[in-house]
Amino acid sequence: MGLALLMSLMPRASYAAPDAAPPSPTIWSAIAAAGGAELEREELRAIYRAVDGSVQWTSPARRAELMKILVGLEADGIDVKGLGALPGNGAPSPLEDDVAATRAVLRAAHVMAGSTQGADIIPGWHIAPPAADVVPALVESARGGKWEAAIARFRPTTPAYLHLRTAHLHYRRLALEPWRAVALDGPRIVERDDPRMIEIIEHLILLGDLEKEYGGADALDAAVMRFQKRHGLEEDGRIGPATLAELNVSPASRARQIAANLAYWRLLPRSWPQRYVAVNAAAAELELLQDGQSQLSSRVIVGDVRHPTPVMSASITAVTFNPPWNVPISIATREILPRLKRDPGYLERSNIEIVGRTQDPHGHEVDWQQYARGHFPFQLRQVPGPGNSLGLVKFEMANQFDVYLHDTPNRSLFDKNARALSHGCVRVQCAQELADRLLDDPSVWLTSDASAALRGGRTLSVRLKQPLPVYLLYFTAFTDPDGTTHFRPDVYGRDAALAAGR
Repeated sequence: MGLALLMSLMPRASYAAPDAAPPSPTIWSAIAAAGGAELEREELRAIYRAVDGSVQWTSPARRAELMKILVGLEADGIDVKGLGALPGNGAPSPLEDDVAATRAVLRAAHVMAGSTQGADIIPGWHIAPPAADVVPALVESARGGKWEAAIARFRPTTPAYLHLRTAHLHYRRLALEPWRAVALDGPRIVERDDPRMIEIIEHLILLGDLEKEYGGADALDAAVMRFQKRHGLEEDGRIGPATLAELNVSPASRARQIAANLAYWRLLPRSWPQRYVAVNAAAAELELLQDGQSQLSSRVIVGDVRHPTPVMSASITAVTFNPPWNVPISIATREILPRLKRDPGYLERSNIEIVGRTQDPHGHEVDWQQYARGHFPFQLRQVPGPGNSLGLVKFEMANQFDVYLHDTPNRSLFDKNARALSHGCVRVQCAQELADRLLDDPSVWLTSDASAALRGGRTLSVRLKQPLPVYLLYFTAFTDPDGTTHFRPDVYGRDAALAAGR
């Protein structure tokens, strides 16, 4: 929204300034005419009661403050027009115009606080929005005449949010200029003498990956690899179809992507534990954080499109070494049962047993053809060992989705750039190192008996001294501590769902 348009939305000074206006008995009828939910009208009444029904937005200073609030909201990726009818849009009376302005600020405060817009329309979002008492803050602002302070009070203050907000402004500025897509040419690598290289260099300069003073082939290779790293691509310095496709994404699209991720942050807690684990499912990365600083980073494998890893929080209470795998009934019936019908020896080769079946534990004598998804009276369990699907380490974290962190024997999968490959749980590349970090000094707890149990493949569970919070999150746009912006594909369609539901 441009400055001229914002100015056109400002209420006109058609009646006395707030300091001179007597309490208006008709402001209440203006609130009644505002429409919307009754709860919102009651919130408006509470705000105007605090100022004896006086109008708020007629003086030049107040109009300037309102414009500043609206401009600031757009920096946060909040669609100002989505706040409903704005002031200056042909309200029948000046009083109703004033109420429209207050209502816009009220709605903006709710959006900023995370109490509305988002959590109920994002698939797989299971973290409760932060508790925020918006109306008292706006009452205080109305009495003190400092409305902008109320909005700022609810804005997330984490550096990750503020860096992303700066990135949003940057990409909005880039979007003001035409963005010409570089022509694709099948699977070919763009060579240095390709005429399209001029446009590619221009894109890299505008995006900040290459200095304006082009420094030759080495500088260009470094710039391409920097761009590839920021977009989760293979960092080979070669401009193939995947790199070119990301280069062709317009700044306007990136600004919308960042706006969605700013909305995610507003739906998350405003304060974080001193120590916790954060998993970004969109980037397939894990971090162990202490006092806001990364203590350990690891690649992870997250749920595929059919089994997306939910956005949720839980706590690790124990680390289990040599864990057995209790096969979920969905996997047993949808994936294992069809194999058993073709190959009755599958369970034994996979070290999977039928729980409670001491005779014929691998089901060689079972007629698997008579069973189906709705009729499968068996619980399957894979015994501990190097080939166990959970690997050698499992992090116990009770939750309604039965999602947890664990090791995996399929180490080669971590080499892939796209790592949405699991059934929803999170496989951790550095699982053993994470376990050591969580249990502090292994020499303290790893007694000779425990060592023998581990070497012998026996299951051993060690409780943490204090439960460790874990947050499974989803950010397709995020920043490094230095503010460098990264992007990832919207693999679960959550950005798209948020945009469509606004």
